[in-house]
Amino acid sequence: MLMKDDNNSYWLPAAIAMAFVAIAIFGVVTFHNTIAVREGEREIARSHNIREMTRELLSSMKDMETGQRGFLITDNDAYLESYFKGLSKVDTNFEELRKLIHQNKIQSDHLDRVERLNEDRKTYLAETIERRRSSPGPRIPDDVLELLSSGRGKEKLDEIRHIVDEILAEQNRQLTQQEALSEERAVASEFLIVAGNFLALSLLVGAGAIAHLDRKRRDDAESKMLAKQAELVSIINSSHDGIITFGHDLKIRLMNPTAAAIYRVAPEKILGMNVLALFPSARRADGEARIQQFLASGESMAVIAEAIGLRSDGLEFPYKGTMTKTIAGDEFVTWMVRDLSESKANEAKIREQAAILDQVRDAILVCDMEGRILFWNRGSEQLFGYSAEEAMHRNVVDLLFKEISDFWSRGQETLSDTGVYQTEINHQGEDGGLIAIAHRRTLIRNEQGIPYAQLCLNFDVTERKREESRSRRSQRLISIGTLAGGIAHDLNNLLTPILMGAKLLMREGSDHQRLAKTILTSAERGGQMIKKLLAFAGGEDGPRAKINIADVLEEAHGILQHTLPKSIELNVTTDDALLSVNGNATELSQIIMNLVINARDSMPDGGQIEITAENDFVDSARAKKINDLGEGHYVLIKVSDTGSGIEKQHIDHIFDPFFTTKEQGKGTGLGLSTSLGIVRSHGGDIYVQSDPGVGTTFSIYLPCVESDAGPTGVTRAPKTPGGSGEAVLIVDDEALILETAAETLRANGYQVWTAPGGRKAIEVFKEQPEPFDLVIVDMMMPGMDGNATKNELRQLQPEVLIVASSGLRRPGNDGVHLSDFDAFLSKPYSDENLLQTIHRVLHKQKKS
Repeated sequence: MLMKDDNNSYWLPAAIAMAFVAIAIFGVVTFHNTIAVREGEREIARSHNIREMTRELLSSMKDMETGQRGFLITDNDAYLESYFKGLSKVDTNFEELRKLIHQNKIQSDHLDRVERLNEDRKTYLAETIERRRSSPGPRIPDDVLELLSSGRGKEKLDEIRHIVDEILAEQNRQLTQQEALSEERAVASEFLIVAGNFLALSLLVGAGAIAHLDRKRRDDAESKMLAKQAELVSIINSSHDGIITFGHDLKIRLMNPTAAAIYRVAPEKILGMNVLALFPSARRADGEARIQQFLASGESMAVIAEAIGLRSDGLEFPYKGTMTKTIAGDEFVTWMVRDLSESKANEAKIREQAAILDQVRDAILVCDMEGRILFWNRGSEQLFGYSAEEAMHRNVVDLLFKEISDFWSRGQETLSDTGVYQTEINHQGEDGGLIAIAHRRTLIRNEQGIPYAQLCLNFDVTERKREESRSRRSQRLISIGTLAGGIAHDLNNLLTPILMGAKLLMREGSDHQRLAKTILTSAERGGQMIKKLLAFAGGEDGPRAKINIADVLEEAHGILQHTLPKSIELNVTTDDALLSVNGNATELSQIIMNLVINARDSMPDGGQIEITAENDFVDSARAKKINDLGEGHYVLIKVSDTGSGIEKQHIDHIFDPFFTTKEQGKGTGLGLSTSLGIVRSHGGDIYVQSDPGVGTTFSIYLPCVESDAGPTGVTRAPKTPGGSGEAVLIVDDEALILETAAETLRANGYQVWTAPGGRKAIEVFKEQPEPFDLVIVDMMMPGMDGNATKNELRQLQPEVLIVASSGLRRPGNDGVHLSDFDAFLSKPYSDENLLQTIHRVLHKQKKS
């Protein structure tokens, strides 16, 4: 590259030399042309002089004739003065003309002729003057007149004029030629000057450009070289490994800052020292032998797996590295050193920490950003059932969360934004049961702040969840106990028309149709009330689903309107287009019950309770003010009362467990803390605003999901379906239920058998030669209950269809799953409920 630049630099002197040669050539040509132009100008001036002198000669001759004529006419000598002046000037003119045209033969010949004619004319003029002088007086002598009339003088003058015209014409021709030639030379000279200057300037500019490019090329080459040197120095100095170079004489030539820090020396002081000074004294001989062996070998690189080095303070340390031969002028060795002191200490620390973490009962694991497991403690083995050997380097999603992989990907998005992610998940244990796990994930970052791994903490919270569920159920039962008086009052109100109507039916002449309708309406209202109470009291804290808050509030309203004192007015208002939430209806009902009971207790003399539900959007500005809520759509439930309110000194403690302002025995202090826990488990929050003596408002925010509710229309009650001779067995310990249900089914085309208990059902089942199509089993019976009966029947006929029935115990409690049955028939049930349930189960079986 440098040689190429040197060759290119030869163009500079060549361009300068060419510029000077061009300037010299154009200078000589321009000078010669300038001389020619000047010569032409002189010729033109001479031509002008000849013309003027010729005209002056003719004028002098005329002056001679004028003076001669004046004298001849007047005989006055004064006129002769003009004659003699003209005579003198003619001679002078001829002399001057001779000088001007001596080189032009044609003009010289013309001048000679004019001169000869002038001599003849001078003789003629002199003769006339002499004759006049000889005859003075006013009268002109006859001989003079004769001479004048002879025309001799005029002929000579005319001839002279003719020759003068020829001289002038010739001179004009020459003048035109000379002016044209002079103009050509002037234009040529001007062109040569401009062209020469332009060429010279171009060559000089070109030379300057070449000089600039040459300088720039050299500067660029120098800059690149300096940049590469700086880059190399920067790479060497920024290397995390120590770099040392030395030659065959083993003297250190270079040591980067990392190597200086490793050996704890100043780089400028170590340069020139023997590299063996960096080896412990006991190992120097061996170190020198290995170096010399490497230098003598044909290998270009040698690996040092692990060795011992010596710091300047005398401490020895472990290191690993490589030695590489490099040729740059002469051969030298590049020795790269990596201090293993910290890594070995870290390894020991990691082993110590791993031993500590193995003692922790909670599951702790570490995985990289792609999900590969890097650490797995004993708590993880106990919780997930995989040993460390089985789990290490496996993908955590494939190993543990394959069925809920979307939870992991959602967590990764949150993790990248906030650095922390926490949630609760259900994991299937080795025994097939579900384990509730509190999952927390945190990013692990390196010294530069770049995340390279994830710490996952997993806590088994199954027992805690069960305890919370038991506590919530206890709270619900407490609420039911609180409302028991009102419930009993309403049930008695419903039983009264049933008892009275039944007695009236036995009398003759009564309106049987109207009384039956009254009894039916009261029974249905009582059944609905019992269903709502059972759902509230025995609801499970199970999986959450999309629910409509309006339905929850309507159900709560149905219970509360029968149980609150008449002095308290309860109003429930909801938006028509209320969005859905993902939650548990029983838990949300419990919140409403707790808040309404507290409101009732704050209004012993009566008042108003308002429950409203509306859609609300929390924007980023509100989210910043409300710490526990994120931006998004919510359903806002408000429970307001006109009670005594909450004192300011109590407002900050009302959600604390066991905090209560009620008298002992009238409150547990768990209602609001339980409500807060339920709301926050749904991803929402609850806030309170209270003015003592005015009232209190609780605001509950629940996050929304997109509603899939479409427009609703009026639906017609389906026609009650009948049977086609299918065999049905009804098992119940209530004789009245057996009698009425059997009569209803027989009236609608079914073959019916009954059994007052589980054991009797088994006997009937065995005695019947043809298999039963469907069995209805009461879940709560003395002796063999519904679940045990179902198991026995399935052993006898595995494909038999079984419908569970109960007024209290629904499959899903106490380990019994609804999926074990083909349907559930809730008591009390009407004939329509009974027939539709049987038809649906049988029809579904036929389809499959």
